[in-house]
Amino acid sequence: MATASRTTSPSIPASAHGDEFIREPLFDLQDQKRNYLNPACTIYQEIAKIAKISQQVEALHFGRMYLRSISGDGRDFGVPQSQPCTLAFSRILAYQEVLVAYNTSTTQARNDYVIVDQTFHQPGNSLHFLYGAEGAVQVQKHPDPTNPSMFVQLTLAPMQFVILR
Repeated sequence: MATASRTTSPSIPASAHGDEFIREPLFDLQDQKRNYLNPACTIYQEIAKIAKISQQVEALHFGRMYLRSISGDGRDFGVPQSQPCTLAFSRILAYQEVLVAYNTSTTQARNDYVIVDQTFHQPGNSLHFLYGAEGAVQVQKHPDPTNPSMFVQLTLAPMQFVILR
């Protein structure tokens, strides 16, 4: 999950700080065909999918990053205060928002509401999954008519990581 988060946040994508010390022994610099990294491994394949999306979606590549408030009831929003939680952030570039969210629990699913930018979305608009799930979620308006907030409802399995646009 840390690698997925780093790949979609403003940084130089790497498995970890110091990953060159882990990565370097996997390759023979004298023989391009000798490689101990298993590209058939599920983790490697998923990181490659996320990296490809990050390269193709300009907001993930160049956009500003904003931590998103969450809510368990769709009314009271705030940043996560404890673990486990749903962590979410948006990457915004020009008029495009990409939402990245993940469930930090290793054992329990979470059903949370996540704020999205109200200048880009209207109630009834959809955010489509680019990674981690299929389909779309609908943008909803806060039930308090004096509150202009917009949000989506995400149901995430344990350790599930999603990207939506």
